[in-house]
Amino acid sequence: MTRDETRRNGNGTFTEVPDAGGAADNPPGTPPAWHTSAAFIDYDRDGRLDLFVCRYLSWTFEGHHQCRSKAGNPDYCGPQTYTADRSRLYHNLGNGRFADVSVASGIASKAGPALGVSAADLNGDGWPDLFVANDGAPNHVWINQKNGTFKEEGMLRGAAVNADGAPEANMGVIAADFSNHGLFDLFVTHLRNEHSTLWRNLGNGQFDDATQASGLDAPTRPFTGFGAVPVDYDNDGWLDIFAANGEVRVIDEQARQGLALPLRQRAMLLRNMGGDRPRFQDVPGGDYLRVEDVGRGVAMGDLNNDGGVDLVVANNNGPVRLLLNQTPDRGHWLGLRLTEGPPGHRRDSLGATATLHRTGRPSLFRRCATDGSYLSSSDPRIVFGLGDSTSYDWIAVQWPDGSREKFTGVAAGRYTELAKGTGSRI
Repeated sequence: MTRDETRRNGNGTFTEVPDAGGAADNPPGTPPAWHTSAAFIDYDRDGRLDLFVCRYLSWTFEGHHQCRSKAGNPDYCGPQTYTADRSRLYHNLGNGRFADVSVASGIASKAGPALGVSAADLNGDGWPDLFVANDGAPNHVWINQKNGTFKEEGMLRGAAVNADGAPEANMGVIAADFSNHGLFDLFVTHLRNEHSTLWRNLGNGQFDDATQASGLDAPTRPFTGFGAVPVDYDNDGWLDIFAANGEVRVIDEQARQGLALPLRQRAMLLRNMGGDRPRFQDVPGGDYLRVEDVGRGVAMGDLNNDGGVDLVVANNNGPVRLLLNQTPDRGHWLGLRLTEGPPGHRRDSLGATATLHRTGRPSLFRRCATDGSYLSSSDPRIVFGLGDSTSYDWIAVQWPDGSREKFTGVAAGRYTELAKGTGSRI
């Protein structure tokens, strides 16, 4: 079984490329793989986007198990039922061709039932790393060794398991700066009764489980979370969290009510109250926040370009929900599209970061990315929520190759493209 690539022709049409330009699922004669999330990452900083693909479990029709609940009814099989697979890394050779470097890079050295991934510079050395959420197993933190290889350091970094030393049903992933401290924190959704987990980045890629201190334990514990995104829904300058929820095991009360799919739960909007060690509050109300769906994927993006980030939620055996941000009294905003490449052929500079510096207020640190969440891809544009003031000093952009540029005079209340090479070198 191979994966085909659909290549954009640049005129509104696409061409199917057999074998995805070398990124085949499996060698001939081997079983098909169970892929989940993916992320683009220029891991060797050569200017070409490489591809990381999560693999979940080694499953075949011949080895299928029928799992049952304690009552003897057909039920969901946990990830421990099957053998965990090994994820893949494909190196971009240029001209639409890729080479499987999973073994050479070290990525294939550890197996894990991977469901979510984010590519971000976790230890602040200017090279992109990988955080991989493994279902029911310790997470992987792949630290870039700057020589084409990665080293898995999840346990050493403090983000493999929770504060109790236990792995959880890691699914949806966020890598974002929730404390406005210029570092990537990590947030992961889990099964009901496990609570979602927030790991605070202490610097140099060391993490501490800050779930209880941030007020996220009790609100998230009743839910099974999947897709999750960092969205400053009110543009106050502090990233909030939206998570789609939906069970994987039957909810007895809903089954007694005769619901066709008794796995329904409401989504959550968790407001960041700010501060060096922020706390989050569950936001009540709102039309959709009272709807119970079987939530799975979540993607974010400003669909109507009004500065309010909108959401798209995919549900299991249900409708796709389009949530337009109609938050009253949103703060001011400034939007960026970070690009690189020659004029006329520029692309989004995935992996670039932008820092908006402000006198007397915390700087705002954001990442140009489409990855994270769960089986979803988001708008790569950056939106800075400015609160009650449009004033700021300057914007620093760090490009994927490690170079940095300074931009000034970028207007608030609109989107501005910042192309690599058009700012002042720092």
